[in-house]
Amino acid sequence: MTLTVDWLEFEYPGRGVVLDSVSLKVCPGETLAILGPNGSGKTTLLRCLLGMNRSYRGTIRLDGRDLRTLPRAEVARSVAYVPQLTSLVFPFTVFDVVLMGRTPHLKPFGTPARRDHELAWEALERVGIAHLAGRALSEVSGGERQLALIARALAQQSRYLLLDEPTANLDFGNQVRVLEIIRTLARDGYGVLMTTHFPDHVFLACTRVALLKDGRIQASGTPDEVVSDEQLSELYAVPIHVASVPMGDERHSMKVCLPVFR
Repeated sequence: MTLTVDWLEFEYPGRGVVLDSVSLKVCPGETLAILGPNGSGKTTLLRCLLGMNRSYRGTIRLDGRDLRTLPRAEVARSVAYVPQLTSLVFPFTVFDVVLMGRTPHLKPFGTPARRDHELAWEALERVGIAHLAGRALSEVSGGERQLALIARALAQQSRYLLLDEPTANLDFGNQVRVLEIIRTLARDGYGVLMTTHFPDHVFLACTRVALLKDGRIQASGTPDEVVSDEQLSELYAVPIHVASVPMGDERHSMKVCLPVFR
């Protein structure tokens, strides 16, 4: 089972090519990070993978089937999406929002059954915010809101999770909490694709990384193979140094990415 992209090309009318010959693959049990600067095509790529942009050239296959031939409800049962930001008109509670993840599994005009409620509670407990179930989503912190959106995706019971900059606008503690959850999801067999602006997070939570710039994949592979001084400096057009930092003793270390000021 894989989510496979082959030679994907996409352009908006009047804006030119946004994605150019993009190929990648997401497998269960791994986390693929798409790392790139603003305007590189990350969000457009996610929209194509979700079936929202269908006027692309190339092929996207979901477990071997062409994405464009699948009904939207079937795509939603296989692929869940965690947006960077969300705004709700009505004062839905955290539990209401998580329960919405069960929508692809309901019949037309159907209402959630007992099992749907149980799955929503399980998702809330998994991300550690069950105590917020009765609070309005608009009243919780940014980090708690992001965890609620991840819980909604888990309640959806999809095999693949697409996360659009899941740690954006979060404080350091909430960034760590979200990254820890992403790590455990991959270990539990989910196929996870996340876009990010933070190279350090690739080392913390991802098994593979693809560098996207000007709509093209510049390099792909494991974080140790791809995230280097040369590759990052070229990607962001500023000098960057990847350093190895000892963690407690000489046998353990972690890589961090540091800007080099002239």
